[in-house]
Amino acid sequence: QSQKLNIEIIPTKAYHEDFTNSDSYGFIININNYKAPNTSYRIGYTGDTSWYQGVMDQYRHCNAIVLHLGSLIERKDATKTDKDAKRTEFKYYNSSKKCFDLIKKKKHPYLMGTLHYLTEINGWQNESMLVLISEFGEELRGKIRLDFVNRLRKAYNNNNILPVDVGVDIMLDKDVETDEMKSLIYCIQCEKHVPIDIAAFKSYGHDEALYCVCSTCCKSTPHNVLQDRLRSLYETGRTLYVS
Repeated sequence: QSQKLNIEIIPTKAYHEDFTNSDSYGFIININNYKAPNTSYRIGYTGDTSWYQGVMDQYRHCNAIVLHLGSLIERKDATKTDKDAKRTEFKYYNSSKKCFDLIKKKKHPYLMGTLHYLTEINGWQNESMLVLISEFGEELRGKIRLDFVNRLRKAYNNNNILPVDVGVDIMLDKDVETDEMKSLIYCIQCEKHVPIDIAAFKSYGHDEALYCVCSTCCKSTPHNVLQDRLRSLYETGRTLYVS
């Protein structure tokens, strides 16, 4: 709590078994501005949890929700004695019962659980809610990760579904008169927060870190200039300023 803001953190249920002493949990961050009572924000964070009936209801009134994806499916390492392992991994997606048995057993949402999350969120008809997909598995690095999120955006007709990474900076902004939420994302090239509708993403480095570059900068910036900017951010990061 400060002279300007009242910040409240509320724990939420998560269903996930871990090998550590503490289990997984989620939380909601409530941020209220004393000087502008009508300006408040709720940010939900699911943590590691499998899909479970009623889990998402905890986040119904959030302005933004961060979903942990992990892997699309239980991963198997193909060996010399199991050459077809990787090709048979998705066969059980023909059976919803097998999918839910896997989700229950492994305590991860995987693709099937994530789709249930998004279907529930879509039913809330909260068009301004940001859905931020995080914790991507190694098999979803870089462009595969971007392609996956783009497919989700098209499937749910929702441009507010975004991938997040340490290089992605998103700002929530609310009109105090209309109570309408507007989300902006930081373009690393023009160094401005721009509407999400014109956001594009670039990956850089051996771990394919994500950065937002607006569509205007993508078209107007020479390739070598943009690469130099990405290299600088990747190696040294960006200084954050608090007003």
